[in-house]
Amino acid sequence: MNPELFVRSTTGTITQMTYGDTINDTNGETFLPGGIILKWGSFTVNASTFDVIYTALTPALTAFPNATLNVSITKASTVGSSSANISALSASQFTITNTNNTAIYYFMAIGN
Repeated sequence: MNPELFVRSTTGTITQMTYGDTINDTNGETFLPGGIILKWGSFTVNASTFDVIYTALTPALTAFPNATLNVSITKASTVGSSSANISALSASQFTITNTNNTAIYYFMAIGN
């Protein structure tokens, strides 16, 4: 078990400042003050509709405790053109629909 840092305000509100271990690799996640969690990484799309499941990434990430609030993606290569849409946000995954069936994307997800 890793020690965590908490701060108590003058009104008594407790805010967790750290969360688990940051993964220093392609994929990672960190806890932000106020209860927000940030995840980042990359994935390869190999179909026109593809589910990005946090626990299936390498290295794996954890699911958000409650929900994915927002996801931003960037295509990693400039080869070919494609457009992509993100949908079906849940605590454990999001879905990408794209016009280029094979592409590598970077993502950043915010959740709680």
